[in-house]
Formats: sequence, C-alpha cells, structure tokens
Amino acid sequence: MLKLVQYTKDKLGLDQYTLLTADIYLERSFDSAEPVLSMEWLPPGLEQRLEDEINPPGTAVVEFGIKSRRFYSVIFVEGKTFADQIRFDKNNLEEIVQWVEQETNLTYERQFKLQEWDQHEHRVVFQSSCKDIPVFPSGQIELEMDEAGRLVLFSTYGNFPAADAIAEQEYDLAIDLKIEQLASRQCKLIHFPLSKEEKWQIVYMLEEIYVAQDKQTIIPFEWPAKPGAIIDQLMQWDAPLNAKFEAQPLNMDRIRLSPDQAFSYVYDPDEWTISENEQVAVSQKITDFLRTVFPSDSGKWRLKRMYRNDAYIVAELKSMQDAIEHWHQQKMKVFIDPGSGKVVNYLDQSWLLAAFDHYAKPDEPTISREEAFQRIRPKLELTPAYVYDSKQGKYVMCGKLDCRYGVCADSGELVLLDELA
Repeated sequence: MLKLVQYTKDKLGLDQYTLLTADIYLERSFDSAEPVLSMEWLPPGLEQRLEDEINPPGTAVVEFGIKSRRFYSVIFVEGKTFADQIRFDKNNLEEIVQWVEQETNLTYERQFKLQEWDQHEHRVVFQSSCKDIPVFPSGQIELEMDEAGRLVLFSTYGNFPAADAIAEQEYDLAIDLKIEQLASRQCKLIHFPLSKEEKWQIVYMLEEIYVAQDKQTIIPFEWPAKPGAIIDQLMQWDAPLNAKFEAQPLNMDRIRLSPDQAFSYVYDPDEWTISENEQVAVSQKITDFLRTVFPSDSGKWRLKRMYRNDAYIVAELKSMQDAIEHWHQQKMKVFIDPGSGKVVNYLDQSWLLAAFDHYAKPDEPTISREEAFQRIRPKLELTPAYVYDSKQGKYVMCGKLDCRYGVCADSGELVLLDELA
C-alpha cells in the first residue's frame, strides 16, 4: 500500500502535503467491484483537520483503484491547490482529452464524448458513449481547473463499456404508428409543484423509455445502479398484523478491507445475487412489515426490485395509491438484515411531500389523456442509445423515446417541461 501512496504523491505533486488518512474500501459499480484506496492529504503547514473536523481549503481527497491502477477521483477542497504537477492549457480541449485518455485508458469518441465545456468556469464534462451514441446505464467524467490551469477536480463514475460489451449495429428506428402507440401508453398524468404560485399543476407528460429495434422490448428509463432481482409484485394481505416495529439505526458505512484482502480480492458476481428462496423470504418479511406499519395499505404498494448493498438487502417499493402520480412517485426503501432476515429500517418520501403540504390543490383536468397525447405527438423524440440487456449481457441498440413538452390538464396548453417551476 505504501507504494500506491507514494505513487499518488508523485503523480499529483503532493510533495508539500501531509498524508492524514489512508483506508481501503470496496467500491461497487453496476457490474463489478474493486478495492479503492481512499486518502486525505492536508495542505502545507497543517498536520490535522480544523477544530470542527472539516477539511481545510486545499486538502486533497483522492480515491485510487487498486486493481485498475486509475484514479476514481481527485478533489481539492474549495477548488484550491498547492500542487503544481498537473497543469493544462485551459483553452486546449485536445490536451485535456489526451490526459483523460491516458488516466482512464478510454478512447475519446469511441468510449466517451464531450458533454459540456464551460471555458468561463474552466470545467469539462464527458459522458460515456459508443462512437458518439450514448450508453445506458451511463458514466461521466468531470474535470475542473483553477485560473492557472492546475487540476482541482477530476472524477469518473458510472459505466464505460468495453468494445466487446457492445453489440454494435445500425440504428434502424423511426417514429411510426407502432412507436406512437407505445408513446401513447407512456402518457401519464402527473402532479407538478409550481414554486412561484405555491400550487400543484396537473400535467400530461411522457414517461421516457427505451425501445429495442424489434419495437417489442421495452426497457424503463429507471435502471438499477446495482445488480439485483426484478420482482414487480403487488403487495396485498387480508388482515393487518398486530405487532410492534422498532426501527434500528442504519449502518451505511462502506466495506473496509485490509491491504491483504484488497490485493487478493477477486470480484464474484454471485456474491451479490439474491437466490429465489431469499427473494420469497424477503418478500414475506416486507409483507409483514407493511401489515404492521402500513396496515391499511394492502394493494397500494408494488415491490419492484431488491439488491444487496454493503450491509443489507434493500427492497424498493413504489406507491400504487394515486391514479394521478406526483412528479416524484412515492417510493420506499426497506432494509433487511441478511443474517437475521429482519426488517431493520425503512426510508420513504413523506418528508419530501410534506414540504408541499401548504400548496394549493390543482385545478381539475378539462381534457382527456388521448387529447393531450395528440397535442404532444408532433413533439415526440426518438434518439439512438446503447442500453444494457441483462439477458444478452451486452449493450444493444435502442431508441430513447422522450418528449420535452407536456400539456397542462386544466387549460390544454402545450408547455416546455423545463419551464415549469
């Protein structure tokens, strides 16, 4: 580990810095996991944090992949650095791209493309792609410089598929009758909060999806960040459960590894899977939890999926209660201890919706969903994207079906969704 610490010091030019902490954690992504060395380096003249335990300006917070030998992130607190090793010509995108390629072992315009270049803020953002076509689940690379062109932030996260993970093919989708029929089914009535008026507005809008080239396979826009099991089960029961639920504090710490564990670690996807027997048992535990805490909610929640995090099996549920959905459909996460099988705690969005309790109720709709769809139909957008197909284990060509417009249900007005606030 000392060699990696020294490599970081030399690579980033931290000669004047003092190493404060160095810990190894297991970093999980969509389809892999890797031990990461996490370090904090204090700027010149300091050997400890400030009195309030906050890292002082100029502190370097670094995460380095032990197996991949690449930096996950390099962050200088408050954009201030005393390191002069990495410096760019702020106006030379080609130079920045070459450095990113070198550090990530990715190829520009093959595996990532430019998303944003803010020359005023000295900030460049790239997104994962395949030959300029976005991929999903996606990845992002961000780089920031100070006025002198010195690196003050570099981060990579998400997915950047290798060439052999993508089933390349020509894009052959266009908006036709079949696509419009799919879009019609995605037209939903949504509660949307208007902050200036402090009232709710009901808007017909398109819930975006990915459509495979066969025009049959549909992949929802929401995609799990971690592998798990798709359940899609309506939670129902005949009677409440007369029991007491006591929530326990959640342990959200990442898995910490010793150096020996880190250097010998081999990713095993089965380590994170949930067997069919476990799925049945977890589903029953969640039913009993709902019968206890939400006894009147039979048929009002759907168990969408479950996955493992570092400490728990996490189950995700969505509310089925309202025919008109909120712009954030009410969701719930339930945390189960895999050892005891007991529900430990849960997180819902009641706190979020409570912030809008004083908002005025929306006006009643005056047009139907079919009428609203006819107004947004000319505004439909279908754009190519490579989307991960779990059955094939590859990214396959799809079309992202979306619309930037919606229709106010009370007036029938066509509006840009970005302008609703």
